[in-house]
Amino acid sequence: MVTCLVYGTLAWQGYLDHIIAAFSRRPPQALDAPVRVVLRLALFQTCLLTRVPDFAAVNTAVQLAKRFRGGAAAGLVNAVLRRATVEWPQVQFPSSADDPAGYLATRLSHPRWLVERWLARYGF
Repeated sequence: MVTCLVYGTLAWQGYLDHIIAAFSRRPPQALDAPVRVVLRLALFQTCLLTRVPDFAAVNTAVQLAKRFRGGAAAGLVNAVLRRATVEWPQVQFPSSADDPAGYLATRLSHPRWLVERWLARYGF
């Protein structure tokens, strides 16, 4: 299970960062790395896995955040995840008509340059 969490969180990093950006006042790149990783891990469990209950993913993430900088990030992690666990299906993605590369890169969590290359070669 740990391997699935690690590899899954890494593979879906772009998708998860897009969701974090929708629920955080600060962009994911501006968050401290440990906080960003905890948010990604919890959102991977919530959004892409089916066996982990939302409350368990949120609670575990908050407990992990309490270990960083004296727990200063625990409130942020809790707030972002509480909203995201309920509202993540409504997150807006780039339009497939207006920005097909952005849509595919975000939705499928691939590097944009690679998606642009595939689109040039194979089309949408």
